[in-house]
Amino acid sequence: MIVALTGQKGGSGKTTSSISLADEFHRRGHTVLLVDTDPQGTARTWGDVAGELGVDGPTVIGMGSGFHEKLRPIADGYDVVVIDCPPGHGELQRAALMTADVAVIPSGPGATDIWSMAETIALTRQAMAIRPKLTVGILLTRTDARTVIAEQARDILEESEIPVWRSTFGQRVAFQEAPNAGVGVTRYAPGSAAAREVQALVDEIERTQVPALREVI
Repeated sequence: MIVALTGQKGGSGKTTSSISLADEFHRRGHTVLLVDTDPQGTARTWGDVAGELGVDGPTVIGMGSGFHEKLRPIADGYDVVVIDCPPGHGELQRAALMTADVAVIPSGPGATDIWSMAETIALTRQAMAIRPKLTVGILLTRTDARTVIAEQARDILEESEIPVWRSTFGQRVAFQEAPNAGVGVTRYAPGSAAAREVQALVDEIERTQVPALREVI
C-alpha cells in the first residue's frame, strides 16, 4: 500500500503527518518505507536522528523528480510506503497522486488554509477522475477541541467533493517533540491524545485498504 501526503500549501503538517503515519505503521509490525521528496529533507533528517539514536523504525530515503518511475519496484519490498510531498511542486504532487493507493491531504482549519486549497482540490479531482480506485481524504490538522472551527471547516471542505477523514490532528506539543526522539508520536507519547489521533487515522486508512496490506504473522 502506498500512502501519499500531498497538498500545495506549506505549513499544513505534511511532514509531521508523514512521520507519524510511517512510524505507527511500523509500530503495528509492517515493513515501512518513508520516501522524502521534499528538497528540505526534513523526513530524511528524522531518519538520520533515529539512526544516530539507535532507534528501529521505517526505512527513509530521498527521491526527487521522476520518483514514480523508480518507486514501484522498490515499494514491492515493503508492506507500506509513505510519500512525503513538498509544498508547491505540482509535478511531484501529480506523480504522487498517480502512484498512491491513498492520498492524505493535510489542511489547517482556518479560512486562509481552506482558501489556499483550491489548486490542490483541482489537482486531486483530476487524479480521482483518472484513477477511480484512488482513496482520497482531507486531514484537518492543528484543530482545537475548544472551538467549532474544525467542524465548520469540515462542512466547507466537504462541498469540494473531496472526502474528509473523520480523524483530525490537534495542535499538540507531542507532534513537535517526537521527531527529536527519532520516533513518531505513538511511540513517543503512547496513550496521549496525539497518539490516539494518529492511531485513529491509520485505522481509517487500513479499513479502506485491507486487501492491499499483507497479513503480518
